[in-house]
Amino acid sequence: MVKIMKTLVLVTFVIGLGSASIAGEYGSPEISVISPVAVTATSNWDGFYVGGSISQLFGVQTNSVALPEYDLNGPFVGGFAGYNVHNGGLIYGAEAAYSLGSAHEDGTPDYQFTDVLDVKARLGFGFGDALVYGVAGWSSANWDDSGVDYTASGFNAGVGVDYLISDSFFVGAEYLFRDLKEDVSAQFEAPLQSVQVRAGFNF
Repeated sequence: MVKIMKTLVLVTFVIGLGSASIAGEYGSPEISVISPVAVTATSNWDGFYVGGSISQLFGVQTNSVALPEYDLNGPFVGGFAGYNVHNGGLIYGAEAAYSLGSAHEDGTPDYQFTDVLDVKARLGFGFGDALVYGVAGWSSANWDDSGVDYTASGFNAGVGVDYLISDSFFVGAEYLFRDLKEDVSAQFEAPLQSVQVRAGFNF
């Protein structure tokens, strides 16, 4: 009887050691907590937009006949309207803009560009609240030559950035180059450039 009791005690002790060992090796699993990765969402630029702008135009009017050249410079104010399609990070669309002002050489205000129409296709990318884009299209401008009006037109290209201040209000800046030539007799050409600040609303 004593021998049986000793055997039971020994078996119980061995089982206890085994259980402790197994518990140590296969204890409660540690739970790893993975911190979420911060993702900056791109704001939605989809839909119509309108706004206003202030520009500084500059360039040179070069004549094909024996007339003087003019170094052009002057402020313009205007408005724009367009439509964006937002597809992932890619944003594309079209915009039309019209500006009024006076770009002329100092001392010769009678020879000047008085207004400019720009039609542009836009392609850009969204980065958070910012839209960085490039444009290309067509421009037309009116040249006042001491009361005689001429029209010059040609392609345009440029770059810009818009930034959302709120869900619908944005501000931005744009550089645009225009390769203008007089339409009828090609008697002058004018590579006209502009730097613009702008503000508008998305709908």
